Parts: sequence; C-alpha cells; structure tokens
Amino acid sequence: MSRSNRPVQKLRLTNFKSFTKLSIDMGRLTILTGTNSAGKSSVLQALALLEQSASEADGALVLNGELVELGTFEDILFDRVTDGSESDDAEVAIAVKNTSRVWQAYSGTAQSGSDIVELRDADGTTPIVRPWARLAYIRADRLGPTVLHTKSFSAVVNHNQIGPKGEFAAHYLLAHRDRFVDKECRLGDAAPTLEAQSAAWLALLSPDIRLYVSDVDNTSSVTLRFSNGALAGLSSGRIHRATNVGFGLSYALPIIVTCLSAAKGDLLLIENPEAHLHPSGQAVLAELCARAVAAGAQVVVETHSDHVLNRIRLSVASGLLRPKDVATYFFRRHDGDATPTVSELTIDEAGRFSAWPEGFFDEYGDALMALSNYNG
Repeated sequence: MSRSNRPVQKLRLTNFKSFTKLSIDMGRLTILTGTNSAGKSSVLQALALLEQSASEADGALVLNGELVELGTFEDILFDRVTDGSESDDAEVAIAVKNTSRVWQAYSGTAQSGSDIVELRDADGTTPIVRPWARLAYIRADRLGPTVLHTKSFSAVVNHNQIGPKGEFAAHYLLAHRDRFVDKECRLGDAAPTLEAQSAAWLALLSPDIRLYVSDVDNTSSVTLRFSNGALAGLSSGRIHRATNVGFGLSYALPIIVTCLSAAKGDLLLIENPEAHLHPSGQAVLAELCARAVAAGAQVVVETHSDHVLNRIRLSVASGLLRPKDVATYFFRRHDGDATPTVSELTIDEAGRFSAWPEGFFDEYGDALMALSNYNG
C-alpha cells in the first residue's frame, strides 16, 4: 500500500467567508461534516480558488471561474465590524503548508464590487504555486442525466480534468478508457482499465449495470448509456439513455472516474458523494475514496451521510487506512455565534471516535429513543 505524503498538511483561512480565523490539519483523507451553512464548503472553495487562480500571471485570486463562482470581494470577506463600520484595511488570506512543510500564504484586498483580489508581498506580486500534482473538484451540483455530454479536449486531454459538475466525465472516460487503474482501486476480475473498472464500481451501485460511452459522429458530443436487465420496466439487454436510468448513476460516475484516475500527489475535493444514492451505494463511494487515498491521492470529502462516515471508520478498522491518515472535522453554528465552531474528532484503530458531540450523526439514535417513548 502506498504511503505518500499529502500535498496539503495544513490550511489557514483569515476573514474568508464564515471565518475570521480557521486553522485545520489536513489528513490524507479529510472528512468535513456538520450542520448546514456552517462553513464546510468554504474549506473546499478556498483550495479550489487557489487552483483556479494559479494561472493568473500577476498574482491574484480570481473569484469567478471554472471551479468556483464566489461573487465579489464583499461576498468572500468576513463581515467584521470595527467601531460600527467595516474596517478599511480588511484583507482575506488563504495559507497552505505543503509536503515540504513550507507555508504558502496569499492575502490581499480588492476594490468594492471587484471579483479580482490583488495579492501582496514585498515585491508587489505573489504568484500562486500549486502544492498538488492535480486538483480535481467535484461539486454537489453535478450534471444530472442527460442525452448528450459535451467534449472538451482542453479540460480532458490537456488538463486531465473531469469538470466541477462532472460535465466532462463521459468524454474523460472515452479519451482515457485504456488507462491503468492503481491496484488499490481495482475490483475483482474486471480488466485493470479505467473503462472496465468504472463499470465494475457502477455495478456495485446497481447490479448487472453496463456502461456504454461513444462518440456522436460529426459533433462535439459524447453519449452515455446504460443497460441493466434487473431494472424494473426496462427490457433485459436493451441499451437505454441515461435519462431513463435515474439520477444516482449519473451523479456517481464523476466521483468514480475521478477516484479511479487519481495519481500520487493529486488532491481530490468531493462534495456530497451520497447524493441520489441508496445507503449501500453511499458506502461504496466512501470505500472508493478510501482506496484512492491508499493509492496515494489526498481526498477531502464533505458529507452529511452517516453511511459514508461509517464506511470510512471501517476502512480504518480493516487496516486499509491508518488512524492518522484520517482527519474529521465537525462544523456547527450556534445561535448568536459570529463564526462556526469547528471540532476535530480523532479516530482509533478500531474505527471509534474520540468524542461524539451533540449533533454529530445522532439523529438516528434520537429518533429510536423517541419511538421507544411512544411504544412504552
């Protein structure tokens, strides 16, 4: 099992969105969970923002682009108040410590209404340096079932990207179908190629599913289709449009392709892998994320699913991951608090958490207790 260093060891945010200050240690697998609108996505967006801005020659944070659309400087600046008015010298800052233990800090200001934040250092410019080999960001608002998928040779071939909404997953699978998948992520007797392994992992979500990706002649489009004789209402062996097979497979495919194509030193940001999936399917994607980590990638997962969390715990208990590989953070905003509370929960070799704070995946137990009260 590969035991690579993680591209990002620590992340610090200052005056960024929900946080005046936030400092978290990043694991090889980092789990972000907690209540809604408590700042979890801000962690992913800060990292994606650095990737999005890295090509800016003069050194600047580009707030609106292919990965994230964060609005203007006022939208990302923490709403702090000094003597009844906003501070004139307010700055946002994002800092990362990479595998060489070197801090890379980026801070700056912008004119009101601007979506470009000028970064500052002693020389007047601060070029952004990526500490990762590749950053892949799969957002929660993924592309649902559709008949045609757009090709992008720039994203798929030149930049090795699937798109933040998974919009190029079908083209990526077509272009890289023969790429070998790391042994940590391979399933059973399926061929070790990206196409075969993607189909094998999809079959864990829906038994006997088969995947078909093909070019549409004389267009810039790709078709993604499925067959599955076990699906109610569909004839066995027939090939069907993705729009006739539900949301789950289309939502899961970008995550599967991203994890199977990950290489050592990559940073994968994945929002809500559980979306539109049965609990067993949610656990499958959690296992794949853990296997991608075992193969050498660094993965950050934002989730509201106890099934995802429990499969990660099982990955530690089974020895696939070590306790120190996993960092878990619980985000919660209390009434009257200016910023969310972020608690780190450590995990032991048996997959047990060091603490179980109120609101941390306790709804199931609370509901059972309430039912027992009604049932005497």
